[in-house]
Amino acid sequence: MNLFSNIKGDISGALSAAIITLPMCIGYGIIVFAPLGVEYAPQAAMTGIYSAVFAGFLASFFGGNPIQITGPKALLMFVQLSVVEGLAKSPHIPADSEYRYVVIVGLASVPVFIAGVFQIVFASLRLGNLTKYVPHPVVAGFTNAIGILLITRQIRPLLGADTTASLVSVMNQITTIQPMTLLVGLITLAALYLSRHFIKVIPASLTALAVGTGMYYVLTIFMNPSSLGPIIGTIRFEWPRPDIFLQLCHMGCMNMIQIFLPDLIITGLFIALLSAMETLLSSVTSDNLTGNRHNSKRELFGQGIGNIVTSFFGSLAAAGSVPRTMANFKAGGSTPLSGMMCGLFIFLIMMAMGPMVGKVPMTVIAGILIAVGISLFDKWTINFIRNNPFKQRRDVLINFLVTLIVTVVMVSVDTILAVEIGMATASALFVSKMGKSVIKRKYFGEQFHSKKMRSPEHSEILIRNGRRIIVFELQGPIFFGSAENLAKDVESAMGNAVYCILDMKRVNEIDSTGANIILQISKSIEKCGKYLLISYLRENGSLWEFLKVMDVVRNLDKEMVFPDTDRALEWAEDHLLEYRECRKNSYMSYFLSKIPFRRLSEPPEFAALKEYKTLIWDVFLDDEKFGAQLPAVSEGGAGNCNGVRPEQMEIVKGFTPQELAEFMQRLIRRTYKKGEAVFREGDPGEDLFLLTKGSVSVKIQLKESDRFKRLITFSPGVIFGEVALLDGKPRSADVWAEEDAEVYRLSLNDFELLRTEKPQVVIKLLLNIAKEFSRNLRRISNEVRALEDT
Repeated sequence: MNLFSNIKGDISGALSAAIITLPMCIGYGIIVFAPLGVEYAPQAAMTGIYSAVFAGFLASFFGGNPIQITGPKALLMFVQLSVVEGLAKSPHIPADSEYRYVVIVGLASVPVFIAGVFQIVFASLRLGNLTKYVPHPVVAGFTNAIGILLITRQIRPLLGADTTASLVSVMNQITTIQPMTLLVGLITLAALYLSRHFIKVIPASLTALAVGTGMYYVLTIFMNPSSLGPIIGTIRFEWPRPDIFLQLCHMGCMNMIQIFLPDLIITGLFIALLSAMETLLSSVTSDNLTGNRHNSKRELFGQGIGNIVTSFFGSLAAAGSVPRTMANFKAGGSTPLSGMMCGLFIFLIMMAMGPMVGKVPMTVIAGILIAVGISLFDKWTINFIRNNPFKQRRDVLINFLVTLIVTVVMVSVDTILAVEIGMATASALFVSKMGKSVIKRKYFGEQFHSKKMRSPEHSEILIRNGRRIIVFELQGPIFFGSAENLAKDVESAMGNAVYCILDMKRVNEIDSTGANIILQISKSIEKCGKYLLISYLRENGSLWEFLKVMDVVRNLDKEMVFPDTDRALEWAEDHLLEYRECRKNSYMSYFLSKIPFRRLSEPPEFAALKEYKTLIWDVFLDDEKFGAQLPAVSEGGAGNCNGVRPEQMEIVKGFTPQELAEFMQRLIRRTYKKGEAVFREGDPGEDLFLLTKGSVSVKIQLKESDRFKRLITFSPGVIFGEVALLDGKPRSADVWAEEDAEVYRLSLNDFELLRTEKPQVVIKLLLNIAKEFSRNLRRISNEVRALEDT
């Protein structure tokens, strides 16, 4: 898509994303450099702004996701915060140094630079997909911990308490709490949630910012501003200079870089991995919105360039953001220009309104960030806790335990250690569950058919179009190590296929990542106008219940969940035949209406219709046949999909008109209601049946389980009962009407009369029955060969 092909929509999307991004950038910058003291809040706020401006612009320009919005992220913020806290406590940086702020900001920017280099390396080596294998429980632990940390770190500014004091000491000294400061923060929080439900036109964060700040300054009329808590402070906008590393060199701090370099490299690697994970997660979400696929290599390269450049300005690490990207798309953004303009809009807002932004109360920022922290809690974790954790499956409990460990370590110990434990846990889980490919066998509908016997015409259509139906037989566990490959295999194999069947008979386990992948496959196939059919899922109680817990069942079309693969194949075949038949009738009705009622020796109107050439030529053989068939074709539409006439069936192929008339006189028409027995096992075998409407199934009764098993289903145009007619033995199975059915019956007595009086009719009849046997044997041998080959 051209960069300037959607300027109006991109401007709207960029402005919407900028409004959402701006408060978070300010808040994240203040949090990262809070250990240096509240007096540095204005400068700290600008570090978040520069990240959104420079990283956001460059990541969009060089990246591979056209609607991605890049900026500071909560997870990266806490990693960088751990670096700042360590530097602030380090004896190598004197607390009374006048250059202390510049030194710490410069050193904290080094891992951002290193992260950018790693991301470019990941892109060059195509290692971006490795981040997709981080299991969902580990990611859930990170997001839960971030939510908790974000909320707890904003409680002190929300209460108007000393930000350098511990939370426990604040709670022990209630007198330090400022009630009116708390009131303004709570009003901000309430305004944000109410805005999400009632004022959807304006971004909720902007509404909350305006309401909270307005309330703050209304209250200053009646009371001392000091009782309402501090504001951000005076922001003097200066043109940003990419000289933070030059300043370190001029101050002779290269020895400090050498001291901290090992830790900074490790931190840079973690920031690179987490940034890639956040970015690719956002990219997958945007793919679901747009229906397109992002370029992972280019996207990581763009993110790397963005982080390298933004590090020179002493700002925060950046990554793609799901909420901001969604806001951009919903407001009309569709090209990289939207992400580039989002950064420019933030820059212009700060140039024009920097002093006003500095007057925003800290408690208002705290209220907005607390809402962000609440939204970060993982939904799967919340649902798990709600649904009686002690009654869950063992594997579900293990997933939750992993999430809990990562969360506790990150909250109580250290962010870097939590990342290390999370990655180690991911590797351990991956190794423990590594096994064979989850796809046992893959085959197409041209190789293997359902148990529904069809007319030769329909069987030929299914053979020609069989590759539109693809079946995946799955086995073993569908987990984070194999789920992504399953999604890729399904996507690449679909091609011209329209119907995808997942046979889950041999699947013994699904984890949360696998459940999410199944949902993604369903949405992806549905978005392409195709069909996903799943078999044996409901019959596996444990899998079905787990998918209910994961909220997957609710999002699946339950009509596309079948008890076995044969039923799924039958549905796909019926749907394909009905579509083609009805489309053919529509085309025939149109073209026949354009042709005069006269004999045509060579109809040029149908020269291009190769698919219908034989049918059309038969119609024009004589005027009487043409006139008789025209109404049925032009009016039939979908109705003709459900029935045939006896004279159209293959069983009478080769009969002369006189022989056909003789044969038709011997047939007796019968109808059966749905669920009615045509004949039962053990009945005398005396009749041959021609099925013209509806469908019937051959079933046998299983004595031990006291249930019926379907062997085969017959559709219109098929004969049945011929074996008993020929050998004279009793029926070996039941035949039941699956729907209202119409049959024509040839009794044994009429058959014997035909054999005596019209032997040539019986010879042709038996020859056609033999051809039917041969066709069925060929079909069975082809299916066996296909199963063995795959």
